[in-house]
Amino acid sequence: MNTSSQPLPRVAIVAPEVTRRFATYSALIDVVSRLADSYEFHVFARRLEGLSHPNVRFHRVPVFTEYNIFGYLNFLISSTVMMLARRLVLGERFDVIHSTGGDSFLATVMTCHFCHLERLRLERAQRPPTSVRERVRRYLRYGRLWIEAALEGAMIARPALHTVICVSNGLKEHVTTHYGRSADTIVVIPNGVDTALFRPDNRALYRQEVRKSLQLSEHDIISIFAGTDWYRKGLRQCIEALPYVTNPDHKLLVLGCGDLPEYRRLAERLGVIEKVRFIGHHPHDQMNKLFAVSDIFVFPTLYEAHSLAVLEAAAGGLPIVVTRVDGTDFLSDGVSALFVERDGADVAAKLNLLCDSAGLRDMIGAAAAKAAQSLSWDAAAAKTAEVYQQVRSKTGSGRRAFTRTDKIISKRQNPRAT
Repeated sequence: MNTSSQPLPRVAIVAPEVTRRFATYSALIDVVSRLADSYEFHVFARRLEGLSHPNVRFHRVPVFTEYNIFGYLNFLISSTVMMLARRLVLGERFDVIHSTGGDSFLATVMTCHFCHLERLRLERAQRPPTSVRERVRRYLRYGRLWIEAALEGAMIARPALHTVICVSNGLKEHVTTHYGRSADTIVVIPNGVDTALFRPDNRALYRQEVRKSLQLSEHDIISIFAGTDWYRKGLRQCIEALPYVTNPDHKLLVLGCGDLPEYRRLAERLGVIEKVRFIGHHPHDQMNKLFAVSDIFVFPTLYEAHSLAVLEAAAGGLPIVVTRVDGTDFLSDGVSALFVERDGADVAAKLNLLCDSAGLRDMIGAAAAKAAQSLSWDAAAAKTAEVYQQVRSKTGSGRRAFTRTDKIISKRQNPRAT
């Protein structure tokens, strides 16, 4: 809380939602919650959950839909109109406007968790689909990626955008290469991990109870896959690996939401449906328990900037089987992870190594947990605060006077929502 007579710097956060449902927005909560004593945050989103603080005020952005490209465009336009209207009618000003990705035309700071043009480049290099259905889906993905990339590029090129925060060095390189952004205006702030929530000794606390609730045997060797966008993150390759995993006790636990009928059909066609358990979406605060019941984290993803799932699984002491993508540089091949190609046969080979040796699983898992401790949310929040200060210094917004909005809000009984 602010105990001085000086008003706190005002920061607008613009994101479709600020919840624990998705990694990008979960990361935002971890940063904002650590800075809320020193800043007055105004969250412009369609939904706010899991972030409660007297200095956090929620402004609900009205939307007609939340789904697909239309949901993205709906939020982008609605949030921009809403903020401009408040500026004109209430005289509302902010020291910093911070968006997640291309979610605001008004941002002075943008955190990039993704580069859509790089994702598109990688996808076009993949093996062409064989069926008409897969071809149609691929072209639909291309269309959405082109639209998002065009908007992303236009926002990154805006002169009013003072700083772009990238979550990995690889993402910084992609932003400069694809969008021409000067490297001098990009700051790399890696994601962190809550090592109090994700830790190896969770196994002793939760393993037996949660395995029982999921009807898993103590003898089962569980590989867990976690995420949405199952195509990009490699669930197909995980399922294609199963016929070649020789240990009869091995099972694949699939956490998250995607095209369930398609992947069930794939498992049935390969004769491994009994080896796969689809458990759907679970709240973020339950992820540590699901990692605790597992023995291996498998993630042959096509593209990531800095995967929170990989980081949290590593902190939980799981050996990591992952493609060598951006954000995995805190891991070492053969020490804290086994890097794989995006190929079912290679995934199976690595799973066989780990399934056949509990000692190897323990050794790599312990090294992964140690490696994850180098990344913290406290460090990420401190670096974000430095960016805010730099932006305020450049714009002179630190000398902000009270606006009509301050006077209106101060009279409300519940200042946390408007």
